[in-house]
Amino acid sequence: TVDLATNVEYTSRFELVFENKFDNGGSGNGIKGDPSGADTATTVTGINENTNADFTLIQSENEIMISNPNGINGSIRIFDVTGKLVWEKENVNNQASQTIHLNNISSGTYFVTILNKGEKVFTKQWIRP
Repeated sequence: TVDLATNVEYTSRFELVFENKFDNGGSGNGIKGDPSGADTATTVTGINENTNADFTLIQSENEIMISNPNGINGSIRIFDVTGKLVWEKENVNNQASQTIHLNNISSGTYFVTILNKGEKVFTKQWIRP
């Protein structure tokens, strides 16, 4: 239980974590989510920020700008907190910066990920007011 004051933004106090309980095939009762833990195992999914020092993310009211003096190569993706892809640009080739207009993105918490040859080189959480 958490008691929070009204009209206050809590932008860095809480973390969203998804937990999946599943039957691990043991010899107990085989009930999913059994609180005894006899036949269950737990996996936790989280977002680990990869804040490569070469990348910067600057947010203004209606756009964000991602820059890297060595150039951005690969793809840029934005996900909401449920993991839904809400914006993507592929085949970014050696651009020093990329501006993303937020006109069609509603308020909320998002994650920007830059992939280079399938490898995450930058991941950052940001909040759209």
